[in-house]
Order: sequence, then structure tokens, then C-alpha cells
Amino acid sequence: MAALLVHDLRNPNATANPATKLQNPMELFVQGANHGGLWRAAYSPRSVLGIAAILGMFESRA
Repeated sequence: MAALLVHDLRNPNATANPATKLQNPMELFVQGANHGGLWRAAYSPRSVLGIAAILGMFESRA
């Protein structure tokens, strides 16, 4: 994140630069986006949400 911040501050062509013309305001989110591997996961995140919530309730809190 620090590298992205430096990029946004130093690069005159960065979408975060107010002088840069954008075709769509959502371009601010597209340039530095990272999918985090979600599209390569073997399962749908919603398919395990209920199980994760139940297991989280029984997790011991230290």
C-alpha cells in the first residue's frame, strides 16, 4: 500500500492525480485493483460463509 501511495503522489499520469481526466469515476478503483486470488478459488466464497460463521462462534477467545 505504501508503494501505491508513492505511485499516486509521484506519477503525473496516475488516476489519483486531480489533473488526470477520467472517462468514468470508477477508474480510480480499476488502476490499482487486486483480485486477491478470488477468481482462482476452488469454491464460491458464499458457499462456506455459514460454516465459517458457525466455526467462528466456537473459536476460543484468548
